[in-house]
Amino acid sequence: MMNNNFNICQNCGEKNPLYLNKCTKCHHYFRAAVINIDLWSTIWKLFETPVEALKNIIYAEHKNFITFLVFFLSIKLLLISAFVQSFIDDSVMNSKSFIFNILIQSGIYILFLIIFSFFLNLGLKKYSKTKFKNTLAVTIFSFIPIILSLFLTPIEYGIFGKHWFIFNPSPFLIKEIPAFILSFVEIILILWSFIIFWKGIKLQSNSNIFSFSMVIIFIVLISQIILNIPYIIL
Repeated sequence: MMNNNFNICQNCGEKNPLYLNKCTKCHHYFRAAVINIDLWSTIWKLFETPVEALKNIIYAEHKNFITFLVFFLSIKLLLISAFVQSFIDDSVMNSKSFIFNILIQSGIYILFLIIFSFFLNLGLKKYSKTKFKNTLAVTIFSFIPIILSLFLTPIEYGIFGKHWFIFNPSPFLIKEIPAFILSFVEIILILWSFIIFWKGIKLQSNSNIFSFSMVIIFIVLISQIILNIPYIIL
């Protein structure tokens, strides 16, 4: 059975890390082994029962899909940066190496996510036995709602063209109601991602204070990157 952030062996009462499926003391099995992450089932559960989805992510021996999820997350964070920076300042920066700059800036977001997960994992070790790959997987999968908002990008571009990312004129002046609706949907998906992220940290730490603090630190740091690393448009 699971007790807070440990698996408690029903046979001998030993506390075991969440990611194990058998007791380290008596070798009694708590559950069936989970080899791979089922992507579509996990996405559904992240909206329906996020804690159960996060448990399965931790249970999985292979953290498949991480590479392409973190790449798409970095692209979405770059698009958010373009939207926010253009909203604040509608001047446009030009580049002769658009693809190169996209890859560099995506790399910055990927590096940040990995480094943050590393230090988060160090903090979690004070509360339970955990592994970096579990912490990284929980972090990346928590932001699947933000990744899914990439599907809104063709709609946004189809309605507003480049003006969704270059506020000259603002998309809110071009078509006010669609702009507010799309912005509202994006905000909801962002908020839901941070709720899942909070639940994922709490699942591993069983500490509201630690979980809330880590989410706030993450928001502050990622906001600084979004606001201060300039996007470049060809």
